[in-house]
Amino acid sequence: MVYTRPAILCTLYILFLLLTMCGHSNGTALTYSLTFDYPMSWSDDVTPWGDSAVQEWEIADGGKQGKCLRITGTTYKRSVSYEIRTLQFNHKPNTPIAISFDFKDVCVPPGSFLMLRYFDGYCGGQAFHWVADDKFKPFPAPLFDSRTSKLARNWQRVNCSTPPLKNTLVTLAFIVQQPPQDQPVDSVASEAQYVEFLIDNLSVSVTALDKLMDPDFNWHGNYGGSTTEFRQNTLGADADWCDFADQEIADFPTGGKIRYTLFQFRDATRQKNPGTRHNLIHEGHALGAGGVSAIHLNRWCLAGNLSAVSWGVRQTVSYESLGLKPDESAKIRVTMRMTQLDHDDNRASRIQLGVDPHGGIVTQKALWTPEERVCIRHDNRWSTPSIEFVRPKGSTAFTIYFRQRDGIPKDASDKSYPPDPKEPQSQGTQSTIEAYADWVLVEVVR
Repeated sequence: MVYTRPAILCTLYILFLLLTMCGHSNGTALTYSLTFDYPMSWSDDVTPWGDSAVQEWEIADGGKQGKCLRITGTTYKRSVSYEIRTLQFNHKPNTPIAISFDFKDVCVPPGSFLMLRYFDGYCGGQAFHWVADDKFKPFPAPLFDSRTSKLARNWQRVNCSTPPLKNTLVTLAFIVQQPPQDQPVDSVASEAQYVEFLIDNLSVSVTALDKLMDPDFNWHGNYGGSTTEFRQNTLGADADWCDFADQEIADFPTGGKIRYTLFQFRDATRQKNPGTRHNLIHEGHALGAGGVSAIHLNRWCLAGNLSAVSWGVRQTVSYESLGLKPDESAKIRVTMRMTQLDHDDNRASRIQLGVDPHGGIVTQKALWTPEERVCIRHDNRWSTPSIEFVRPKGSTAFTIYFRQRDGIPKDASDKSYPPDPKEPQSQGTQSTIEAYADWVLVEVVR
């Protein structure tokens, strides 16, 4: 259900939902807040009509207070566009979630819309295109659809909620589409129109996950699957680790700047080798890593020249899971066993462990170990980095990350797509690069 109300009533509504959720689940309330002051890390990015229909999703000026998320076809001059971006959030099973955000329409050509949908569990962005409206077992109805909302050029607050969800994470999908026009453009207004929406102050309120799930990446003993298999269906619904991919310009360890984008994640039928540019494998028996069960990040060389990418998995869990009382101070140590399989030994790919002591999902706010170049193939070595931190006062949960970063600070050599004007890219590794995480250990160090 969706509500649009004045600010005071919205605040009361969210407080009511939080109290309802805590009473329902007897758990710890947690609110993920995204004010779009930092670059985003989306879980997936899909352009079902191909890269010729890509949009710009950028951190921009014009928010209610500071920055906001601008979604538009203007930057790349796409008068026909369609893009789906997902975000995943952990929560305690059998509890509802509440979502709210500020919304503003700037330009809405005929037939264009912004929609928010969800799925109870893990799924990729393509599933919202291919199976969300399946007659046999459709996804829940949209939480928000701009076509059924009273659009206004002023900011409005959107509030929505789900029923109790049985799995440990929820996948939210923001879907923006500008379809082809059935009629020729009016001669009086002959200039092309481009869809543009603004989103700000996204808030997702949950009951925090009270147990670290699948710390040995055993995938509940079912040998998992891969995002190639899960891309257009919901077979991986019970996975506990959320996906993320950074969209930012960052420092390269040896100097220079590197541009990490979501270009590699837009698997679509119009691309060569669709579905093979990246593949996150929930592997029960990883041959490349000595037969362990693992999370396996695989970038495949057969997709052609690759652009730089920064991606991985994360899980947010409450301090309650460690036996800590509310506001009890403690020193925490997180350790992870990880390695890579670099087929050409070019060493452009690096792996990291990350922790956000506040339970956020903005990677720029997390603590990170140095980017490591370790390879099981060449030196038969695993790395077991650790991060120690003191629980911040008032924090209820923390987030664990496993990340692979691949690329060098130079322009990408493959300039074949998307069509002009081209999205700037940094160069990625030419060979197959695989990264593995075997287990994660969380300890209270008093």
